[in-house]
Amino acid sequence: MMDTGTFQFNEVTIIPNMNTTLLEKDGCFQVVKLNFATIYICPKVRLDTVLFGLLVTARNNTIKQLELSMCDSTTAKKSLEEKYAAHNRFLKKHLGCNFKKCLGRIEYSFVWGGICSYMDIKTGECKICVEYGDGI
Repeated sequence: MMDTGTFQFNEVTIIPNMNTTLLEKDGCFQVVKLNFATIYICPKVRLDTVLFGLLVTARNNTIKQLELSMCDSTTAKKSLEEKYAAHNRFLKKHLGCNFKKCLGRIEYSFVWGGICSYMDIKTGECKICVEYGDGI
């Protein structure tokens, strides 16, 4: 389902161009409203069998971006490179090996947008990013 831009987290399904109303009704998200966007934060959601931290960015009440970071206890203790490898294994399992590799990231492009896994050694971040729109 990820290749269609559909993500099933616990009780919430997110699809391309989805309105944020369902996120607000769900109640498991902390909401931060900014001038240019609204951020929905859920520290622990399950996608497949893996536990992730989820951050959803919406503009004009439409979901535009998801950021996922594995947060199960074994992955959380791993080095940045090991977390990045775990994210990439997860994506390859669900999306295959048809990706573009760049420095510190792998990218999958689709008609509805894109998915990438990236590692930033400057900030120590390792995430899976989903962007709805023109892709990554």
